[in-house]
Amino acid sequence: MLLLGANRCGFGTLAMVAAGCTICRACQTDTCHVGIATQIETVEEAIRKGLKRFVPRGYETAVAQLCRFFEGLGEEVRQLTAALGFRRTQDLVGRCDLLEQAFGHERVDLTALLEPVELSAEELAVTRPRGVLQETLALALAGEAAHVGAPCVRCERGSRERAVGTAVAGALMRQSLNGSTEPPPHAPLALTLLDSIAGNGLGAFNAQPLQLRVYGGAQDGVGKCAFGGRVVVLKGRNRVGRWLDGGVGKGFAYGAQRGLFMVQGVADSRFAIRLSGASVVAGARLTHPIDDAEGVCPARAHLKGFAFEYMTAGVAVVLGDPGPWLCAGMTGGVVYVRLWREYGFDAAAIERRLSPAAKVALTPVTDHDAATIRELLDEYRHELAKSGQADEAAQIARLMPTVEHDFIAIRPVNQQTAQHISTE
Repeated sequence: MLLLGANRCGFGTLAMVAAGCTICRACQTDTCHVGIATQIETVEEAIRKGLKRFVPRGYETAVAQLCRFFEGLGEEVRQLTAALGFRRTQDLVGRCDLLEQAFGHERVDLTALLEPVELSAEELAVTRPRGVLQETLALALAGEAAHVGAPCVRCERGSRERAVGTAVAGALMRQSLNGSTEPPPHAPLALTLLDSIAGNGLGAFNAQPLQLRVYGGAQDGVGKCAFGGRVVVLKGRNRVGRWLDGGVGKGFAYGAQRGLFMVQGVADSRFAIRLSGASVVAGARLTHPIDDAEGVCPARAHLKGFAFEYMTAGVAVVLGDPGPWLCAGMTGGVVYVRLWREYGFDAAAIERRLSPAAKVALTPVTDHDAATIRELLDEYRHELAKSGQADEAAQIARLMPTVEHDFIAIRPVNQQTAQHISTE
C-alpha cells in the first residue's frame, strides 16, 4: 500500500486480535468472553449472566500485547525498507516502480497500475497534506475574521478534500491541548464543498467549531467518530439547474459522540452505527407506497440496512424508509421515524424492518420527544433554505405541526449500564 501511494495504513481487526479478540462476531450482545466488547468485569458477574466462559481482559496485558505486535510489525517494515535500499519508510510512498507482478499474468495485466505517476510542481504542492491543512485553515480563519460567510473549497483534485475537516479539526484540537497563546475560534468555521462528491472520510473526527457543508454528495465514512461540529450533505445543482444526489456512502456518522449530522439523499448501509451521543437527521422522504410482499428490500429503502446498529446514545430523526436489520444491538439513545400511513408505512412496517437482534420497543412520542424532533427538523429546514431549496424547506415545515401523530419512537428495552462506554 505504501509503494502504491498510501501515506498511512490503519490497523483494526489485527490490533483487536492482538488484544485478545477471538472474532466470535457477537460484540452487540454484551457477553464478550474475553472481556473486550463488554461491561462485564469479573468471572462472578459473568457466571451470574450465564456465560459459560469468561476471561477478564487486563488493561496492562492488552497494552503489552499491542506493543509487542506493533513493535514486531515495525521491525519487519524496517527490514523491508532496508532490503529495498532506503533509510526512511516514508521515502517508499508512491514508489510503485519497485513493485512487480509475481503471478496471474494470464488473468490480469497490472502494468499500468505499476507505472509511476509524474506530477508537476504545482500538483505536488497541492497534494501535500500540510499544504491542504494550511490552505483550509487560512480560508476558514479569513472567512471568520472578515465576517463574509463560509469560505468555499471546491473538489477539483480527486481525494484532496478528504483532509478537509479531519485536518482542520485536528489542528484546532492540538492548538488547544498544547496551550497555544492563540485560543481556537469560538465562532463556527464553516467550509463548503460546492457541487461536489466528497471523498471517503470527510469530516472524520470532526470537532467544534468546524461546520462542513457538501452540496452534491459524499462517499463512505463521513463524520466518523466526530466529537462535535456539524456535517451537512445536501443535493447539488447540475449543469442544467436540477437538484441531484445529496446522498452518502457507508458508515455515515459512525460512532459520532457529539455534533449534528444531516443527509438529504439516500444513505448506504450502516447509517449512524455506534452512534454515541450525536444528533442525526436522515432527510430522504417516502413519495410512493412501499412493497414488502417479498420482504424488506434494502435496494428500495432510503437507508440501505443495519442502520443504528450498536447505538448507545444520541438522537436520530428518519423521514423515510430506514431499511432492514434496523437497530441491531441498540442499547441506548432514541430513533424517531416518520410514519407514512397513506403509503402503507405504519408501525407494523417498522416492526418488519427491525433486526432479529434488536431488543427495542416502539412507543408513541412524548411532549419532550416532539420538542426534540421539531428542533432537529427546524435545523434541517434552515439548512435546506440556506442551500436555495425553498420548496424542500417548505415541505419540512409542513411536517412539523403533526409530529405527535406522525412519528414513532424506537427505544431499547434495556438501557446499557454506562452509556459512555462503547460495547466494542
